[in-house]
Amino acid sequence: MKGRFVYMDVEAFLDLLPPGPVMPEPTVPPTLSHNENFEHYTPFIDYMSSFVGDWKLANTSQSNDGRCFAPVFGSDRGKPDVTLYDPSSEIEQSDEGTKGYKADMARAELFGEFKVKKESDPFEDTDDLGTPTRGIVETESRTGQKTRGQIIIYSTMILSSQQRTRVLSFYLGFELPDYSKDTYLQEFFWRYTNANREDRGHDLTFVLAPDNQLSHHAPEVLELSASEPLFRVSVGVTDAEARHFYVSTPFTYRHNIPVGRGTRCFRAFDPEGATDEEQRVFLKDTWPNVGYAKAEGEIYELLKEKGIPHVLKLVVHGDVPGRLQLASAGEKSLRHCRLVLDKVVRPLWEFPSTKCLVQTLADDLEAHQKAFDSSNGQASILHRDISEGNILFDDNGRGVLGDWELARLGEETSEANERTVSVAV
Repeated sequence: MKGRFVYMDVEAFLDLLPPGPVMPEPTVPPTLSHNENFEHYTPFIDYMSSFVGDWKLANTSQSNDGRCFAPVFGSDRGKPDVTLYDPSSEIEQSDEGTKGYKADMARAELFGEFKVKKESDPFEDTDDLGTPTRGIVETESRTGQKTRGQIIIYSTMILSSQQRTRVLSFYLGFELPDYSKDTYLQEFFWRYTNANREDRGHDLTFVLAPDNQLSHHAPEVLELSASEPLFRVSVGVTDAEARHFYVSTPFTYRHNIPVGRGTRCFRAFDPEGATDEEQRVFLKDTWPNVGYAKAEGEIYELLKEKGIPHVLKLVVHGDVPGRLQLASAGEKSLRHCRLVLDKVVRPLWEFPSTKCLVQTLADDLEAHQKAFDSSNGQASILHRDISEGNILFDDNGRGVLGDWELARLGEETSEANERTVSVAV
């Protein structure tokens, strides 16, 4: 993650949220020390309670959230020092003998970290001469790197366990703020707790399924247990054109990693299917580069026009509507999109027999060759991302070549500023 942090001044950061109503006047600030991190938690929470209303700002420093997976290290897994929860969240008290509450990253709105030692600061505020720096300067100390790692991990745990467009957080380090002069944190909490769900970074097109006949039938088709959650997902360019599908949790894992496109793949229930088999479909939720010449859904439409065998059939696709569905960092811009394909398939490594393995490889080679062939006057389509994760097979043991996100037509160029590598076999 080195070099992936981007500087933003505090006023611009606050402007990520609407101003909200008039903020209460700050009271006498707490006295914080440089002794231990945990000495900050209670006075900080008590002071900020005036600016969060009936929300819960909780000490979660002593209790890991073992239910939420992310690539982690050390003993700091899933226990931010302080976590903010909305008024509807029910959080549990920590185990007897510890203070505070159990961390619950699936319900967390935002989090904060406290470090009282200078060497634990993740970023430098001044240069070697004491001059204030502008921009991101990452500290080289091992404890500073660990602090950055904690911030990354906690953000990833929220993003991977919720459907979010962004996660905001705060950090209090060696240079403690003077609350009587700087009211940035008070204003941050005030704005956040008065903002609507979309402004806070919740995806309004991915919600808990309403209690109706479809939500009762979907678990049967998807073979879900009573304890597994069910969500309704919209797929389509506009609300008027959107189709609704029902999903539970993703069966892929890449969204648990803090880099990449946050891709999640689901087994989905399509209410418009005529049979249970037709109602079981594949839904992909991802953030591809806007520089790609064509959307993956458009590639599937072209594959259908060419009559390419051994590829899934497109049901529907589209960008996700909303104000926060486009993300930019450095030279890259990513857009949030979804597509639905006609069946759920299995990865190559789950092959049940040698026959299935050989048949899958042969079918996928045929799909690749025929897509690339331009002898019939149609455009050549080059896949550009053949890997073990994209070589798939269906319930009949026939191969399926998946993930055409990076595909390119003929000699067309891409503005994505990315390279792909093909390995001779």
